[in-house]
Amino acid sequence: MNALKRLSSVGMLSTGIAITAASLVTASPAFAAPVVTCPDTGVNQTQTDLTTDGSSATINQAIFTAFDSSGTVGTGVFPAFVREQGNDCIQGYNTQGVEQFDTINNSSEEVLLSNMLVVSVGGIDYVEFRLDINQNKNNTGPSGPSLDNVQLFVSQNNSLTNWTNCSLGGATCVYNMDAGTNRALLLDYALNNGSGNGFDLSMLVPVSTFGAAALADPSKYYVYLYSSFGAVGGAFAENDGPEEWQYRMCSPTTTCVTPSSPDPGVPEPASLALVALGLAMLKVARRKRIT
Repeated sequence: MNALKRLSSVGMLSTGIAITAASLVTASPAFAAPVVTCPDTGVNQTQTDLTTDGSSATINQAIFTAFDSSGTVGTGVFPAFVREQGNDCIQGYNTQGVEQFDTINNSSEEVLLSNMLVVSVGGIDYVEFRLDINQNKNNTGPSGPSLDNVQLFVSQNNSLTNWTNCSLGGATCVYNMDAGTNRALLLDYALNNGSGNGFDLSMLVPVSTFGAAALADPSKYYVYLYSSFGAVGGAFAENDGPEEWQYRMCSPTTTCVTPSSPDPGVPEPASLALVALGLAMLKVARRKRIT
């Protein structure tokens, strides 16, 4: 069981949420040209409407919740670890290697699993990602964009690149929003219009998603987040940006994801050896008494 700092779901999901800020080191990887189309362009998607404050959906165990949050949490205040920008549909991910697709040049930051704050909701431990969206509103209804996919990867290498569906530099995704069904979340920029005026979407991911190897030593594993936007089109097409992903960081007064403790129900090899030795000595003693 991880040693965790647990936060109540009520406090975490309030619109007056307190946010811990931390400064990140700016990296300068190479940059690849944006793509013209995205994987979900022209594909039938199961759409979920998250255009109203507090609307929520659980997808493959991750909880997505739309917010009309208050406070200033955008660029320069609560630093994003990846930013994507373009028109129609965009995609990108964070890496210290060659940035691909619509990732804004030099916007990526590395994310150590051990730096992520853990929150408890309904007895389950999660890490939290937050999305700040930016659009030009030119209609009377929701102003988009659509969030078409989120994939998470974990690796001891902070420079993975060359994304293809659910694969990044040879690593297989540990979370895929589209697993089982091709989905799209419909968002509304009007809930928090303007960069830095509040986050628009919370994404809670179970800590267990990252796997036993990463949780055994989270200080050595980096988290990657791939996302794509705008494939639904129309009012939900991408028309501005940047779309910015942030994550809940630890502070000096909280505990982050820490190495998992051995299962107390499974004896260590040395313990098993001592038990076997004790049983053998007991057997010899019983034989002597019988003789």
